[in-house]
Amino acid sequence: SIDVTLWGDFATQAAFQQGDIIALKEVRVGEFQNQKNLSTSFSTRLFTGDTLDKNLPELRMIEMLSDLGTDEIRPLFEQGPRDPGGNRELKSIAEVTAEAESLVGDETKWFDVKTHAMSVLTRDDKPVFYMACSVCKKKLTEEPSGYICNNCNKPDRNPVPKYQCQVRFIDPTGDLYAGLFDEAAAPLFGRTASEMLKKYKEDLAGYKEMVREAARYKEVKLRLSAKLDTYGGATKIRYTVHHLSPINYKAASQLLLNQLESLEPNIDTTVRQAIEEEESYY
Repeated sequence: SIDVTLWGDFATQAAFQQGDIIALKEVRVGEFQNQKNLSTSFSTRLFTGDTLDKNLPELRMIEMLSDLGTDEIRPLFEQGPRDPGGNRELKSIAEVTAEAESLVGDETKWFDVKTHAMSVLTRDDKPVFYMACSVCKKKLTEEPSGYICNNCNKPDRNPVPKYQCQVRFIDPTGDLYAGLFDEAAAPLFGRTASEMLKKYKEDLAGYKEMVREAARYKEVKLRLSAKLDTYGGATKIRYTVHHLSPINYKAASQLLLNQLESLEPNIDTTVRQAIEEEESYY
């Protein structure tokens, strides 16, 4: 559950009753005493009753969950969610950061996380890519005369752009910053590093907008590693994303349906239809 504070007309005109289903868009997310909360703002939109889209799969799912009751639903969440594409358990960000605190030495811990990309850390003089050697793929050094590969010890006239960036990921339990490299970053940005380099050179404003949109509350699933990293005498936990993929809503909905059927064998056929239609809706 989460607390929602209504301000202005939302508060004075509210006429909700227990059991009403309410949808809110563009609310403000806050935190107090380590608990997330929501509040309305001037841009918030509220939907309830006749203003709700009756075709939303989530609406019919919530109605069905309400009919089952709290005691029947709780076991689904106590067992922990599972990865629809495999057998590994999905972790929350709070669980990831808590387990990473026990890292020692060269140990590496791996996690699967369903989360939202929130923002990309970037500057005008430090884009989301670097120029790599066309031979060894190591990062090149830029000199007045061109690019030099210190690993191959020679100039490189055909450098290859590769993604390298830091992204902030959030879920209801917390947030973390993780590094993304070429293969993991390309699905987030939806284009190759070469295409991003071209945009950076020709249209800096357009490039900035691409970066902002790439991680604007985009729901994704990550394969993530955590490892201790020491730099300048200070040791901290370094998180790296090795695989990123958009959420497969059809697979996730089918998984939830299977879990619900274990609790309620005679699940309403309209609920099954809503879940099967979800992929086409999105």
